[in-house]
Amino acid sequence: MDTTLKSKATIAPDKYELAHSMALKKLKACNQRINNSCMQCNIFFACELRKHYVLTTYQSMSKDTS
Repeated sequence: MDTTLKSKATIAPDKYELAHSMALKKLKACNQRINNSCMQCNIFFACELRKHYVLTTYQSMSKDTS
């Protein structure tokens, strides 16, 4: 077995990935409760949950702390 592949597979997620994962779980739970899609929701543009998810997505991609 290649040890580099093994070590990469066991790397723990960083704080950005954890925040993104938590935001995604919350967003999916809301989608299940409401109507299965943010785009069908009447507060789509004002939704703080969705805004937080978008922010954590960008932060996890860029590892940005802003």
